[in-house]
Amino acid sequence: HLRTAASPGELAAADRAAAHPPTGGNVTVQVSVTGIGGAVQPEVEATIRARGLHAPVLERLVEVPMDIYEGQVDGELVVSNKGNPTEFPSLDGTVRCRNAGLHFWDAPDDLRAVDMDLLFQGQRMYLHNAHG
Repeated sequence: HLRTAASPGELAAADRAAAHPPTGGNVTVQVSVTGIGGAVQPEVEATIRARGLHAPVLERLVEVPMDIYEGQVDGELVVSNKGNPTEFPSLDGTVRCRNAGLHFWDAPDDLRAVDMDLLFQGQRMYLHNAHG
């Protein structure tokens, strides 16, 4: 179904995110582009590495189906349009979340103090070893 406004859970998650300003961590981004000037779209690959990064920054780097408002993340994520440059980019890698507070879109309640691995494979995201 389509909504015209944010759900109460999304509004509450946004309020909590505003109350926890980003602090600490490192992020590096390496971008590689091939095929510039050719007859086809260039292929782009960006590798994002994070260490001790404030978890809400993750959802600003890539679209995930949740609002993350606290915690830290570590890991590496590769964003690529290789294979078919006109489709949505492929996401591959693992991001470890520690002590995360998050809200899945359209879920009734938040999850707090969650430790988990987000495993990205192409167009899919899996939660591994989640507890909290």
